[in-house]
Amino acid sequence: MHAQLRIGGGLVMLSDGMPGTPTPKQSNTHVTLDFDDVNDLNQRFDALAAGGKVTMPLSDTFWGARFGMLTDAFGINWMFNCQ
Repeated sequence: MHAQLRIGGGLVMLSDGMPGTPTPKQSNTHVTLDFDDVNDLNQRFDALAAGGKVTMPLSDTFWGARFGMLTDAFGINWMFNCQ
């Protein structure tokens, strides 16, 4: 499903795509933001969603986090996670 690579104080997360879902080469990366506060998560999600496209609304997940995905107005893909 995914991998984590720690570099200094930072964390790079990697994941594969869903089986049978083609991934265009120009948009196969996401920037992931990990939050400690759900209110902060909601505010920043809404701010980056303005003028963009929500691809997965914020919701509770099977791994116990609040999670959502969007593409911002500049075409950058984002994933939001709050444990």
